[in-house]
Amino acid sequence: MQKILKNLIDTTTSSNTCNKEMIKEYIATHATSTEIIYKKDYPVALVNEKRGNIDKQNIKNIDLVALKSDMKDLEYATKREQDFWKRLVNVDHIEAMITLQSVSKNECTDNFIEQSLANSQKRQWSVETQLRDAMRANKENKELGVKPFIVLLCTDAVTCKQTDHIQLLLKHYFHDNILTFLSQDKKIKYYIAYNAHMSDIGMRYFYKFNTKFSNGENSAKLSTI
Repeated sequence: MQKILKNLIDTTTSSNTCNKEMIKEYIATHATSTEIIYKKDYPVALVNEKRGNIDKQNIKNIDLVALKSDMKDLEYATKREQDFWKRLVNVDHIEAMITLQSVSKNECTDNFIEQSLANSQKRQWSVETQLRDAMRANKENKELGVKPFIVLLCTDAVTCKQTDHIQLLLKHYFHDNILTFLSQDKKIKYYIAYNAHMSDIGMRYFYKFNTKFSNGENSAKLSTI
């Protein structure tokens, strides 16, 4: 895990971008070594042929995977014959799953957050909605549940200056397993949050905002490598 985290930090730092597709391509191209292979848009589920046609819309991908070997013949199976999805079952070659998320500057402002909470039936911040959707999609696969799960999130470096709700949100789900760093040009701030087992990430409760958005009443302690 530590080697993968260091690979991601070193490579992402030099990418100088917060564009999700560009980060995926950059990591897959520049972080791959003889020890660890990084693949983007890795298919972890296919539609059951009995329920529909397999096309791009009927494939579930994870943004990036770290592999110890590049398997060509992936196996997919349903738990029950009537299931819509066939899930990846041979996962021994997967070292870690990595999901990417880009947060625009305005999504961290107090006004945006208050509007987002007001417009959501679950009073949920849109950034948290995206994060939970990514975690839930992969948590459904029992085989993948035992694998390490990493979130790589980025935003403009001047975002969340008063209260860093991104950091606090990640702390809610990943506790002290959080790392932050800047791009080489200092314009992008990156966050990495991780857990040794995807299935151990608690999703029962949502992140609770301090309604005063007070910097003093919310804080998070960062881990370091």
